[in-house]
Amino acid sequence: MTRPVTPLILSSADGEPRRPLSRPPLPLAALAQGRSRSWHYAVSTIDNRGRVAETSVVRAVGWVAGTRLNVREQGRLIAAVLDEQGVFHVSRTGHLLIPVAVRRWAGLQPGDRVLLAGDPDRNLIVVHPPEAIDAMVEQLHAIRLGDPA
Repeated sequence: MTRPVTPLILSSADGEPRRPLSRPPLPLAALAQGRSRSWHYAVSTIDNRGRVAETSVVRAVGWVAGTRLNVREQGRLIAAVLDEQGVFHVSRTGHLLIPVAVRRWAGLQPGDRVLLAGDPDRNLIVVHPPEAIDAMVEQLHAIRLGDPA
């Protein structure tokens, strides 16, 4: 028969329990309260044909197979926006396709993980390559947590 181990509780001189090796809590980033938009996010991988494996963001903005798009690189980000005259489209399987020229301009390689941000109000999906994600995280951490160096 096994018996449970009784926990050891250290007490202060006045008899109150205290935590051993207690430290002040780590600072947390103070983020803005509430959300101003209904963005939908996902992380996905780009294959060698420019197909983004994740489809939930495409569905969240209301796009279906054949939806015509304008897909462009801007500031090393990729913007896909609904465009009835667009030459690009959502694949028949519901995937966002990023043209080779746009992938090259944005510095994307097959296998790269990207952050997708979809805004249904603007019929827009923004694809963030790894370097853009790094820059956003570093900037937010520097602002909210201070310079860790």
